[in-house]
Amino acid sequence: MILTLVLSLTPTIFASPVQDIKETRIQQLYDQRAAVLNEEIVDMNKVDNIDKQLKSLGVEFITSEQVRKQFHNENMSPNVSLPQQDNVSWSTYRTEIIKDGITYEVQRLIAQPNSKSSN
Repeated sequence: MILTLVLSLTPTIFASPVQDIKETRIQQLYDQRAAVLNEEIVDMNKVDNIDKQLKSLGVEFITSEQVRKQFHNENMSPNVSLPQQDNVSWSTYRTEIIKDGITYEVQRLIAQPNSKSSN
């Protein structure tokens, strides 16, 4: 399970073709990471390799404390409840969307289980 928290919603959004390719690649890597973590015996070398690829695309891995500090303030209102468990890996990245000719920067917050027993 991947929880994506979008901190900005707009009815119609477009991304540039380059952003679409980057976004697709990031999502593919998250899916690969989830599959590796769901294996009976987790190969941490594979996870580390995927994490390196994610970082090269601008993904930042953050702690639960950083999530609470950064995303729980009066200026932001997440559209979902943040998981309270510490058995998830948190990451964030920024992407651009275009609406009505205006480019907006959107920050995505991802919570991904770090083991099969994560809920």
